[in-house]
Amino acid sequence: MRRILSWGLMCVMVVSLVCVAGCGGGSGSSGGSKASSQESSGKKKVRKKLKKKLNMEEKEDAEVSDASDVAKEPPQEETPQEVKRTLPEQVADWTADDYLWARATKAKELDDAIAFLTEPSEAGVAILASLLTKPEPPARGEAPAPAEPQMDEDGKPMRVEEPQPEEWEVVSLSSSQIRTVVETLLRWDTPEANAVLAKVVRREILTDDDRTVVGQILDGYASRENLSPELEQWMLSLLLDADAVRPLMEVSEKEEQKDAEGRRIDPNTYWTTEGKYIRVRYSGGSGRTTDITPAEIRLRVLERYGKNASSAFRVAVARFLTNPDIDPSYVKDEEKKTFVLKLLNYLMENTSKNFQAQLVLYRQNALDINHTQKIETTLVSCLNALCRSWFLLGEEKDVSEYLVALREYQESRQPASELRDEASREKSPAGSGSGSLLGQITQQGTAPEEKERKTRSRRELPLFLEFVLVPDEAKALRKELWSPEFIALLQKRMAAVVVKLMPRNIDLEAETPAKVERLSDRDLAPFQMYLMIPSNEVRQTVFGLLDRGWVMGPETFRQAGLLERMVTEPGFLLAVKTVKRDDAEPELSEKEKEREAKKAKNRPSKVSKAAAKKEREKKIAIAWQAEVFREIQIWMKKLEQAAEMQRIQKGTELADVKVPESFVTNFALPEDAATVAYYRIQDPVLEGEKNAKEGLKISYAHVQLSARYATYLLALKKSGKLEQREIGERGRSGNVVWLERFEVDEHTGRRISVDVLIERSEEAVRAERAASDDNEKGKKKARAKENREPEDLDVFLLWMEGPDWTAAASEKPASAQGKGKKGTP
Repeated sequence: MRRILSWGLMCVMVVSLVCVAGCGGGSGSSGGSKASSQESSGKKKVRKKLKKKLNMEEKEDAEVSDASDVAKEPPQEETPQEVKRTLPEQVADWTADDYLWARATKAKELDDAIAFLTEPSEAGVAILASLLTKPEPPARGEAPAPAEPQMDEDGKPMRVEEPQPEEWEVVSLSSSQIRTVVETLLRWDTPEANAVLAKVVRREILTDDDRTVVGQILDGYASRENLSPELEQWMLSLLLDADAVRPLMEVSEKEEQKDAEGRRIDPNTYWTTEGKYIRVRYSGGSGRTTDITPAEIRLRVLERYGKNASSAFRVAVARFLTNPDIDPSYVKDEEKKTFVLKLLNYLMENTSKNFQAQLVLYRQNALDINHTQKIETTLVSCLNALCRSWFLLGEEKDVSEYLVALREYQESRQPASELRDEASREKSPAGSGSGSLLGQITQQGTAPEEKERKTRSRRELPLFLEFVLVPDEAKALRKELWSPEFIALLQKRMAAVVVKLMPRNIDLEAETPAKVERLSDRDLAPFQMYLMIPSNEVRQTVFGLLDRGWVMGPETFRQAGLLERMVTEPGFLLAVKTVKRDDAEPELSEKEKEREAKKAKNRPSKVSKAAAKKEREKKIAIAWQAEVFREIQIWMKKLEQAAEMQRIQKGTELADVKVPESFVTNFALPEDAATVAYYRIQDPVLEGEKNAKEGLKISYAHVQLSARYATYLLALKKSGKLEQREIGERGRSGNVVWLERFEVDEHTGRRISVDVLIERSEEAVRAERAASDDNEKGKKKARAKENREPEDLDVFLLWMEGPDWTAAASEKPASAQGKGKKGTP
């Protein structure tokens, strides 16, 4: 009110002054003009004073008004300022949103937060999955319709300023952060973590750098020797059906785009669905956004994971290659055809894990000669290793290899912490570890060259030693390669080769034996595989083959490559012993030779055909006898090493090795006889056989004793029912005597084969021969004295029992089984 009154008063004063000024102007005098000038100056002063006064009053009115408003109206709340978001000080308190916010703001704490996730959990997997997912900018929308052009005063369209895009930043993980996230998920190896990684490979989760991330995932799985069946099946699908698992990206977001007028459109600048005009700016990440193609995934899986893939994985690849309903694109597409050849070469690698896959290819018989021969070479190695590992048929060097390999294999199965503890115990004089088998082996010591080989990979060992160390790896192979189906396949392939080996009409009356061509490696491969299968059916077939070609003699078989180049299983010895054979004539003295020469002069020169035929049969039978003796020597040497391998397996000290009581009684062993080696084993139970009793049983022993040779020889023949064999010049071994019993047990119908080799010192043999020469001159006392002196003898004993493959054995009643006499070793 006061303010209104003031303004009214000021208006009245202004009007009054105007009126006064008007009256003075009307006189028209000069004095009036001067007075008017003075009056005008005074008016200005008055106006200034009034204005100053009014301003002062206005300020006071404003203060009073504000005070009255405050008194009349309730106080207004202050608008709060926006509070800046902060991360929890402790990483353990971070939520999933905190991780994403830290990524979006490039918080330096994010690295430590990612490293904090060490223990697997569902929440941790979810956090890592969200971090790994490529952040998506706002969705694209349609640009608004252009506004109607505005005209200026001249009617020309006015220039409209184009809208400026709003900056929108999308922050991805850095290369090192992506690598850490993937490594963490791989290390956790939980179903949830593996599911996230699989989604990345399937492109269900897009990352900032799919090529690098997918490669890291595949390499992470490829570095493992043992994947779970589920993961390996997934890897197999990537290898064989990567197109379905990871389809190619249709259009790249970075692809250059142009408008209707041909001007380049920035793909990162666009209108959003909300009507905003933005420019997306990407930061972080590796800077590479190229995609990895299905073809590259296939090759990566093959090259990186293929070497560690299981046998089942490789078998699936083989079945894929032999599938008649294979995807036609693999035949038409050059890139896929090349890939198929890579798969085939992969399965051709000589490794035990490929054997079952190669068997699938071999059975199909759809490969060329070169690949077939390569598979046959591999299968021969496999069957050889399976046979040797079952019967422990190692060479002398393999025993020392086995000592080192057993230690290495044990260490490979121990955690690193246990190895460190064990290493500290070995350095300490107090730790001996003598209670375990490994402790006993290390106490025995190894040669310097063996210690140097300790850094060698187990894969550099002979294959049969791998099977000895890891029998589970050989179990599935035995089921396949010792099966009736595979035996039948080999018999079919051998049939064509037998025609080359044996003429249809063998003339026994011919003066010279039939000649056969030397078989090629390809022809020998089926025989080689066949002879290493410990099956009664195989042994019977081998005996039939030898019996049919008996007239050709062992030398003909040797020339063809069947006896000299073959590696066999122990039952082959029984097959050879079953053929018709005969002892050589005893060596004649000089006087006897002279008498036989005189008789030959008086005989008619013409010899009948019957006599000539009989003479040739005699020579062939003697040759087979010499071949049997050769085989016995070979197998006793092999079984000697097998005994050592078996002793190591059982952890038995050599001093504790004893032969069973049955050996003592059957072979007249003295109480103080020292056992050098003892070995016992029996055939595996193959498919189609009821039990192990149907197979071959082997018992071998090597003992050393001191006795009078002639006395012990006589006792041995009597207790073991043995006969001494003469083996002629070809098989003579100087200081070795061979005793044998080979018969069919009348109670069990099984073949019993007993062979004893007695090895004397060369000095004792020379002395006996000298005494024999003196005996012809009447010096009987010298010989009698020599026989009274005991000498050191090495006695090698081999007892084998198996089915009889002759026609008589097949007629034995089944009820006769299981009635063997007691005391069999």
